This record gives sequence, structure tokens and C-alpha cells, in this order.
Amino acid sequence: MYIGAINGLTAYEPPLDASNLEHVQGYVDAFDHLCQAEEWDKAKKMLLICLNTPTHDDLGTQLGTWGYLEEQAKLYGKLYNKIDDRTDALCMKGLGAANHYRNNIEKARDFYERAIALFQAHGEYGEAAWIWHSLGLMETDQGNQQQACAYHEKALKQFRELEDYKGVASVLQDLARAEAYLGESAEAREHFEASLKIHADLKVEDKKGRAWACHNFGRFLVTQEEYSEALRYTEMAFDLFREMGYGLGISWSYYYLSIHKIHRGGMWRACVYIRKALELFREQENRGGIAWACHILGAIALGKEDYDLARQCYQEKLRIHQAVLRNKVGIATALEGFAHLAVAQNNLKHGARLFGAAKALRERIEFPLLRSDRVPRLDHVDYQNSVAAIQTQMDEAAFTEAWEAGRAMSMEQAIAEALNESEQ
Repeated sequence: MYIGAINGLTAYEPPLDASNLEHVQGYVDAFDHLCQAEEWDKAKKMLLICLNTPTHDDLGTQLGTWGYLEEQAKLYGKLYNKIDDRTDALCMKGLGAANHYRNNIEKARDFYERAIALFQAHGEYGEAAWIWHSLGLMETDQGNQQQACAYHEKALKQFRELEDYKGVASVLQDLARAEAYLGESAEAREHFEASLKIHADLKVEDKKGRAWACHNFGRFLVTQEEYSEALRYTEMAFDLFREMGYGLGISWSYYYLSIHKIHRGGMWRACVYIRKALELFREQENRGGIAWACHILGAIALGKEDYDLARQCYQEKLRIHQAVLRNKVGIATALEGFAHLAVAQNNLKHGARLFGAAKALRERIEFPLLRSDRVPRLDHVDYQNSVAAIQTQMDEAAFTEAWEAGRAMSMEQAIAEALNESEQ
């Protein structure tokens, strides 16, 4: 085992066209051999070794940055419960992140909360604050904005007490994201701008934090219809993510660049960008990213009257949100996608039922249709246009009956109807 570890550190040479994972495979192999030899302290040092990357993150963190979430989880899992509580806290934090971005939400929440308890017991309140922040991000991804704000406020309070301005800047932008979803635009803009100002004033470089601040402010500006400024911030973020080789950021940059191209009427380029985003999300096993990329690609396909591709995209999106993410916001948008498809194919009764079901679901989860949920410059996936098209082509009584029947369906019944109808 020692010889294997030494060979991993000294003899391993990656191929000329090596992927990021292949570049660090020697470290991963050395870690595995040390674990097999039950040299846990040495294995821990290997997991925490700082890599020669722009962010100088340790091996475990960097695997997640590159999107190798399964490999990241394996490393932390092997070291868990082998040394002490402090090491277990680090492992649970890493396992929480790996499960979070693979959208294993209940597992992620459990690991995060256990890590917080251990860090607080050791007086490491900064570490606990970062995990409160991660929990807030996870709730935002799940559409639970009030809970996300509560987590972010906890993290923000702790970072301010510690005078950790890097932490303050990071939480402010994500608190702003949650506020934007809640329709609190003035508060969101104030917090976004405060985060960007802190990054500009920080003496310690935080390239990843600055990149996400630019990325998220660009997303917000799209919802405010400030498209030129939004594109500028998205491109700034994209450049920073590429400098770092940060796979997750690159993937989401391609996703939002596709939306910018749709705004400007560049459908061909939008399709190229969203397919690239989807390819990267699949490589990273990022099922949330896959689902939302399918949402955009499905809308583009619908505009090209490629109904088979649109159907495939909406089916994959709905199945991921139902079976894997259990994300009701995602389910509502998927039902609306199927409703748009039904209208395009003149299946008006089915479209009315699904729009009614989606509307009722949004009311139950108190998450109205936001501008950011719509795909801009695509009239065929505009909610008001599609509903108006149904109303003008159906008898008023028939429309009301179909709409109310949709509203009366349970979420599971609506999902079954969408999938069954689309497969016929």
C-alpha cells in the first residue's frame, strides 16, 4: 500500500490530453492506498493537500469545483468516522456539498446539520456559518425562499460578528437571490450591489466569490429587463469561471448565455449554448442543471416545431423534478411546458387542464409565476399567450370545465396525465 501511495505521488503521469480528474489521479490513488493501509492521518493530509489551481483549494474541495461529485463523496466517505470529531465535521461538510449538488437533498441536509453541530461544539463558528449559507443555497434551489432567507440571515449574523467580509459578501448575494424570487426587487438590488462592492474592496482575492456575485447579479438584471447590463455581468462571470476551470460555474454560464441569446433573437447560438450546458451538466451528474437545461432546450425545440425533442426534454425535466429532486417549483414549470406543447399541437383541453393544475400547484406552494420563469422572446412559451390562445379557440364553458378539472387534480395526478398523454 505504501509503494502504491508513493507511486501515485511520484510516478503517475497524466496523459497529454488529460482531464482535470486525470491530472489529480495520482493524489486520488495515493489517498486510496493510504486508506487501505489504515494510515488515516496521512490520508487526511492527502485529502487536504492544496492544489496548484487559481483558487488553491484542497483536493476534496477542488473535485467538487470541477464537478466530480461522485469522486468527491467517495473520498470523504472513506475518511469519515476514522480519526476524530473535527475530521468527521470536515467529512460531513464535504458529503453535504457532494449530495447537495447531486440533489440528494435529505442526505445533504442531514450531513450539513451534523457538521454544524460538531463545528459549533469545537468553537468553529465560521465553519458553521458557511454551512448555514450552503443550506440557504440548497433551499433556494428547492424553491423554499423563506427558509433560504432564514438560513442566510443566520450565516450573515455570524459572519458579521466574526468580521469575515468574504463571508458577508457571499451571503449577501445569495440572500438577494432569495429576495428576488420573493418579489422584493429593491432589497435584492441593494444586497447584490453591497456584495459586489465588498468584493471590489476586499484585500484578499476571492475570484470564485466575485464570479458568483457577477453571475447572480446578471441573472437578477434579466428579471428587471436590463439585458445589456445583465449580459455584461454574465460574461464577466464566465471569464472568471474559465480562468479557474470551475466546471459548475462554466455550466451555468452557458445556460444563462443561451437565455441572453434568446433575448437578442440569436436562436441558433442559444441552442448551441444550452446543448453545451446540458452536456456539461450530464458529465457532472448535476441533475438540477440537467432538468433546467432541458426546460430551455424544450422551449427552443417547441419554437422550431420539433415536437418530439420538446416532448423528450419536458419528460426528462418532469421525471427528474418528481423522482429525484422532489422540487415542486420544477414540477409546476414542467407541467406548464407540457401545456405549451399541447397548445402547439392543438390539444386545447389537455393544455387547459395542465395549466389549471400548474396554477393550483403554484398557489399551494405560494410560488407565483415570475418573469424569470418565462423564456423571453418565445411567444409560444409565454403563459399569457398560450392561455389566451386556448380561451379564444375553446367554448367558454368547456374551457372553464377543463381548467377547474386541472385545478382539482393532485400533483401526482397531473404528473401522470402529462406523462401518459405525451407518450401516446
